[in-house]
Amino acid sequence: MSTADQIALASVIVSALTPIALIGVGYWLDRRIKHVEGSFEKERHLVEVRLELYREIAFKLNDLFAYFNFVGLWKELVCHEVIKRKRELDRHVYAYRPIFSDEFFTKYVAFTNAAFVTNTGWRRDAMLRTFTEHRSEHGNEELMSCFTQEDNRSEIRVAYEELLACLADNLGFSGKGELQ
Repeated sequence: MSTADQIALASVIVSALTPIALIGVGYWLDRRIKHVEGSFEKERHLVEVRLELYREIAFKLNDLFAYFNFVGLWKELVCHEVIKRKRELDRHVYAYRPIFSDEFFTKYVAFTNAAFVTNTGWRRDAMLRTFTEHRSEHGNEELMSCFTQEDNRSEIRVAYEELLACLADNLGFSGKGELQ
């Protein structure tokens, strides 16, 4: 076989292999793009789930914070609603405990201990570690028994801020709302 024939044969082989190689590369790229898209979709869904969990917990925590610190919607709440929100939070935190860090759980217990006196007796609700002055419950003997009449706002504020920061961290958000 002459050199010209060898060059012609090589040219035919390269011409035949080029489309096959392009098809292979295209197939590999298509699969890779689909994999990346699937990863983005999973991550987007995970972020949505994290945000929903954050909303479920953070808004209830904020209601408690507002009530104890006389800010926000504190006037719209009464002691029994505050205790109900605590129970709802307990339900979430204890149910989701396996996905939260030990640090988060410790900070949650510190917050609830700052805001409530628990284990007050069989079939008795937790007591609120705050005073009734300026509240709608003031003067109602039955409702006033839900309160310890102490001012624990500074301890509650510190525990709340630490707990929210830890919650954001546990759910994969930085302090500025960015994913980590």
